Amino acid sequence: MDSPVKPSIRPELVPLVAACVLAPVIGGQVTMDALPMPPGGFFEGALGGFELPMGARLILGLLVFGGLAYALLSRRVLQGPGLPVGASILVLVATLGFSIANSSFPWASYSAWPTWALYGAATFLTVMAVGRWSGVRAVLWGLMAGGGLVAVKSILEYAAVRAQEPSYRVFGDWNNPNALAGVLIAVLPVGVGLALTGERVERLLGFVAATLVAFSLVLTQSRGGVLALGVGLAAFVVLCLVWRQGRAAWGAVVPVAVAAGLGGLLVLTQPQVQGGAAFARVTTAAASQEHSAGFRSLLWRSTVELARSRPMGVGVGAYRFESARPGLVVQTFYAHQTYLQVLAEGGVTALLALLAAVMLWFRSALGGMLKTPPERRVLQASVVSGVVAVGAHGFVESNLYYLGLGFVAFVLLGVALQLAPDGSNPELTPRGARWGLVLLGVALPLAAIVHTSVQEATKSEAMAARAGQTARAREAALSAVGTGPFDGEAWFLSALIAAESNADRRLRLQRATQYQPTPRYLRALSDAERQAGNPLSAVMALDRALLFDPNNLPALERRYRLQDEIGELEQARQTARRLVAVEESPAYRVRAIPELVPVETFDARVFLARDEPDATERLRLMREAAMGFARYAETTWPLVQRNLRNAPDAEFLGETLASGREVLRRGQSAAEAWGSLALAAGDSAEAAEAARVASIFAEG
Repeated sequence: MDSPVKPSIRPELVPLVAACVLAPVIGGQVTMDALPMPPGGFFEGALGGFELPMGARLILGLLVFGGLAYALLSRRVLQGPGLPVGASILVLVATLGFSIANSSFPWASYSAWPTWALYGAATFLTVMAVGRWSGVRAVLWGLMAGGGLVAVKSILEYAAVRAQEPSYRVFGDWNNPNALAGVLIAVLPVGVGLALTGERVERLLGFVAATLVAFSLVLTQSRGGVLALGVGLAAFVVLCLVWRQGRAAWGAVVPVAVAAGLGGLLVLTQPQVQGGAAFARVTTAAASQEHSAGFRSLLWRSTVELARSRPMGVGVGAYRFESARPGLVVQTFYAHQTYLQVLAEGGVTALLALLAAVMLWFRSALGGMLKTPPERRVLQASVVSGVVAVGAHGFVESNLYYLGLGFVAFVLLGVALQLAPDGSNPELTPRGARWGLVLLGVALPLAAIVHTSVQEATKSEAMAARAGQTARAREAALSAVGTGPFDGEAWFLSALIAAESNADRRLRLQRATQYQPTPRYLRALSDAERQAGNPLSAVMALDRALLFDPNNLPALERRYRLQDEIGELEQARQTARRLVAVEESPAYRVRAIPELVPVETFDARVFLARDEPDATERLRLMREAAMGFARYAETTWPLVQRNLRNAPDAEFLGETLASGREVLRRGQSAAEAWGSLALAAGDSAEAAEAARVASIFAEG
């Protein structure tokens, strides 16, 4: 060890270590539409549940901002990151905050910004709290404890389903396996570093934890995660060699080799079932890799186009609503590329600030390490390699947008600065300045975190009570509007739950689309306008929806049906032809879920065939419509049936059993019409083919 004096534990270190343990466990979910409050209430939804991701952020925020406030108010001399790194992080957080003003979705941006403020606070608190060695190890062990818990949960998760589905990919209570892989590759090198620099018990625990994490990574079957880990471990080996610790480089091999061996045993001992082979996604990667790469390529092109059209950014947190605007993809939560998504949301300044922070951090973290004791060099190599792995993973995933992973990454930045000889500087800070920092750097973002968390819980209560407790649901929905007057989702829920008449519902939907003009809300507004006898206003609402998603199939379908109702037949046919033409767009050809076959274009063909004067063209339209419906019956319908077998009233991929049966009915009708047209044209062979296709729907 490099310090003969036993250091005292700083009080602010305790909440930081607690946050490090919790972040990998509870930080794996993302903010979606409001979901019903779980039976266990707030803590069930926030502590690893998927219902209240902002509740998880509140828990981490209270720990981090609480510790930061204590450090700022109790010490005159504050340890902080070097000025270039610290300033870059502050510019990044501030730029993303200013992007709220550019956002067409102000509540989404207001809700997303505090996460980045939390990341910045985590870095500053880490530098202030950990000291030079013992505190560093405490924080790193906290991260490993959290990562180890997630790994154990993932392994038990796989064990529970392996007999029925050997090809299953683990989630570990994270949103998806690729996101889980991101946090695992961040902490795995840390475990290696702790093992190589610890005593006997620490050495054993470090290698055991790293091995569990590596094995869990294997179970995610994340190709991007495995490749990013390889980049990180290569960086570890290189740094060990450069810093004259070549014997330590072998430590990176141990957990990976053991995990690979365990994976091999799983393949050799897998049960013989129809669920597929273990690790089938990795061993037979060609088919899925082509689709995955194609979809990511479209996403990246779309994100670049979005950034080019809005150089100042669309607003932090607004990407999921703006992603379809260029017309290359459907609305997608993440760009699957951290750097491009930061560019799209925060603009050029935000991306430059992020890149500057990373490059300046590397300079601080790597400089002068040969002057430090060997143990510190090895541990620093492990921390830097974890950050490198996260950075590499960011090229294929929007990984910093997952709370737990972003938190871990920024804590590692702070740890590395403290391990480096010149990564941080003590500064004498006047009392007034420290109070100013508390107000701006602690109170402001923490207040936003509390506000958005309470708002999320209120909307969740409304959703939970909606099924049976009408009065309670109405009260919660109105309360959400009162506490979040520019929360479009709150206005939308109040329109569904608390509206007293169609006029009231229409007014609430107008407010919802004012603050959150998503195609879904605008379609609902269009329906309300149509019901109120305002067909032109209904069409205008759909036109607004098509600005954000020009290939939105439900909006285009509503548009041509509305135009048909008001007698604008030629305009309706133009819209229907535009809908059919969506099939030629990249957004349709390369879908995120290729098994989900949209049927709106087939219905549009049936509509076009209705008034088509040319018999040959009418026959072609009905043939294509029936064959399209048949693709749904053969591809999507079995998937819906399988997943809703035990939950007949639930929904899967936007489909229910009732809606699926309705699609089959329309498909059979189209096939029968195709057969009649074929017989009228004297083509008995095509009529027989139409009869065969009609039988597909009968079997379904």
